[in-house]
Amino acid sequence: MSACEVLTWIGLGKAQTWDDLNAATNDLLRLYATANLPAVEAALAGRAAPHPYCAVYPTVKQSTPTGKVIVTYADRVVSPRGPQALRDIRRHARAASGRLVGYPELLAMVREAQHSNATDDRRIAEAAGEVMEALRAGRLVAHGQPSLANGDPDRHAAHMPVPLGVLLHPATTIYIDNLIAPDIAADPGAWRDRRSLAFRDIRFQTADVLALWPVQAPPPVLLDDLPADWTLLECVAWIMLRDPAVVRDTAPETRREGGTFYAEHLLPTGPRMTEQTGEPGNSLMRLTALWASEKVVNPGATVWHGTDATEDLLAALRAGKLTARGRPHGGTIQAMQPGDWRGLILDEQPRGTLVALPARTMGQRWFDLTVPRAAMVALWPARHGTSAAVAHAQPDASLLGAEVGKATATKRLPNTPTLIRKEYEARAARWAAERAQLGGRLRPPTPDDDRKWVAERFGEVSRATLRKLRKEAAPASWTKSGKKTGAKWHE
Repeated sequence: MSACEVLTWIGLGKAQTWDDLNAATNDLLRLYATANLPAVEAALAGRAAPHPYCAVYPTVKQSTPTGKVIVTYADRVVSPRGPQALRDIRRHARAASGRLVGYPELLAMVREAQHSNATDDRRIAEAAGEVMEALRAGRLVAHGQPSLANGDPDRHAAHMPVPLGVLLHPATTIYIDNLIAPDIAADPGAWRDRRSLAFRDIRFQTADVLALWPVQAPPPVLLDDLPADWTLLECVAWIMLRDPAVVRDTAPETRREGGTFYAEHLLPTGPRMTEQTGEPGNSLMRLTALWASEKVVNPGATVWHGTDATEDLLAALRAGKLTARGRPHGGTIQAMQPGDWRGLILDEQPRGTLVALPARTMGQRWFDLTVPRAAMVALWPARHGTSAAVAHAQPDASLLGAEVGKATATKRLPNTPTLIRKEYEARAARWAAERAQLGGRLRPPTPDDDRKWVAERFGEVSRATLRKLRKEAAPASWTKSGKKTGAKWHE
């Protein structure tokens, strides 16, 4: 591990390289066109004030021999060109978030970024103190490239352990840019006298670092820790990934980490997804990124895409398997009937919520929609193989309505075409994996096996549906004519 990775691991809880930190800085530069955030804050404070004004702060005034006065400014945003600079910042913020961003919101964002940067700097400084203490006590060994006699880097030098005599000097410290050298700010004289003893490209053994600062597993998130009623976006998050932690992070009261403008995950196609700081919870875009990463890390997992999850949720609401409460436009909170969902679609609003809007014609709009958590978990139970934290709080069927209680008692999943097909495809994948382990000597399921399997999990479906499912989703070997040989498959 590099020194940067060690310091960020200890201080921030996530190992980051120097390039990662530079990428985060470049994100800020793309938005504000400057790293001078205090100047940006001063300019935005003036623009967002009740009586707006232009913050202009000259730093140096010089007179030339010809009598011309030259004025310089700390930054473009606090110069006479400040109004244009602020309009550029607002334009960049709109491009990043996909919506209009006002000056008061930009001011809150830059203040949050400064607070986040200051907090990170303090934590990194504390981590540097811990690392130096471990180095001086001999509990950790650092390797680096020694410098030339004048203190310049020697890129061709071999890595060697940093001598204890260098580390014991009180002015020596470790820097996040992978450097061990005297602290020039604390003792300029020590830098002049000992600059040849600086070591660059500092590295540590990962096992030694983790032995001193082990991985801290976060406490599990239980279903009982979540609210009794979920917003529709939380419901979609549960259908997609069945993870209480994801549902918690999708709640409106959950705010994203300050200073973050991009999701932590990348889509399979590669480009980063813009996510604005301070908006509540997860969005469908970020949930899609989590879904994509889950498909890559755990290809066999049965996870739903956001579109499929939304369709299945709507189907359950229209069929009366779920009862939502909502507020009609201009009205008060009330229970929605299954017929109310006819002709409605779910639309994501800018602040991370789903509302019900008419699909084609003018009609009633519904807001502040919620669904009981117990009913959601009864219809979409935790996936097999998930942690005990998820399966721990399965609802008691006796506490639910008759229809939902029946579904829980028989452990049946919602009878929707999308879900049946996904489960059927996952079943076929499991059969193929077991067949490969047995060298191809595994008999495929028969149509009667399909009927029994679907009935156990979803209830009875028509024979036409089963024939279509087997024709479109089953492997070719299942429908191939001829005698079926091999061991019988025990699902």
